[in-house]
Amino acid sequence: MGKKEFDSSYVGFMKDGAKWLVENTDIKLVGSDGSPTRCILN
Repeated sequence: MGKKEFDSSYVGFMKDGAKWLVENTDIKLVGSDGSPTRCILN
């Protein structure tokens, strides 16, 4: 049932990207309207 390859339509932030966003914009919080329900296997 889990995917074996990354779904490129999934959107997210890496730690350094989130840090840049906080330090360089007025954005301090990002929300999501749902949570991922699938497991990505390596």
